[in-house]
Amino acid sequence: MRKTLAGILALMLLLLSTAGLAENPAGFVWIEYPAQTAAPLATPEPEALPEPEPETQDLPEPEEAPEPEEAETPEESPEPEETEAPAESPEPEAPAEPEAVPESVALRGYSAEAGYVYLQFGQYPQTAAGDLRPILWRVLRVDGEKAYLCSEYILFARPMHPSLKEYRDVFKGDFGQTELCHYLNTTFAETAFSEAERSMLLPCENFGTVFLLEASDLLDKSIGMGETHKGKINSSLIVQEPGLRAWGTEWAIENNGVTKQKEKLYVFQKKYGRCSPYWVRTQSSSDGRHARCVKDGGQLGHIEVARENEGVRPALYLALDRFTAASGSGSFENPYVITPKEMETP
Repeated sequence: MRKTLAGILALMLLLLSTAGLAENPAGFVWIEYPAQTAAPLATPEPEALPEPEPETQDLPEPEEAPEPEEAETPEESPEPEETEAPAESPEPEAPAEPEAVPESVALRGYSAEAGYVYLQFGQYPQTAAGDLRPILWRVLRVDGEKAYLCSEYILFARPMHPSLKEYRDVFKGDFGQTELCHYLNTTFAETAFSEAERSMLLPCENFGTVFLLEASDLLDKSIGMGETHKGKINSSLIVQEPGLRAWGTEWAIENNGVTKQKEKLYVFQKKYGRCSPYWVRTQSSSDGRHARCVKDGGQLGHIEVARENEGVRPALYLALDRFTAASGSGSFENPYVITPKEMETP
């Protein structure tokens, strides 16, 4: 096509030059177009090769690099689902008002089939550091208006009386006159029980409201006592079926009831289950200066009343009409927690 256009232009130039432009005797040479190569035929602007849209190969619109998915702000660690403010640890459901137990609980004494019923009231130092803990009591017997209780554990060590001669010759072995009896009904009772709790207790003879077991109790199988394990010693069996044996609290083992004393609660050897000796309120029949006590094998023995490292396992009478049970089932693991019953004012 370019050749055709060049031919036409050349023809036109020829016609013009011969048609009277004689002023230029040299003919058509005056044109001196740089052969304007047909204004170089506007080399049809190479059809602006549609600016090869740099083959953006429809680079699938880089899928808008999907707005880097806002890195999902790692799902905003889904605002830890507000951990539902850990379900507000459902306000410990106000401990379901501890197993609301009927106000009046029919206590029973020891049963060979069912064992003991356990109560919890009062408090006393029981950890090595002297922290107060509730006192655990076992119900030995229920008789008419009262329940006969003894502490499950030895709570402290203390002499029964500092003077052997006075105990034998003046008191004639009467526990009610001893220093220990006085201590139990004053310092101990005031430390262990509130005034309202003391109102739940009934007196025993002339011993006051807090006293010790007597020798006949420890031989009475009807209340779960009686000597046991007279054969080969087996420490694991001793712990499972202790008989008369008892164990001191941490505080009892580390402390005694009199600050000037150096001796602490005595602890028997491992083969005896590491139990400890404790006082009985009965005078020894073989030596008037001695009182009865429980020994390593769970048997009754006797020792001088001034002995400092002998344990104290308090006993008492609980008035059946003066308490209510706030919680518990009466088992060793879940004892009845009892509180004083509100007395009607006259």
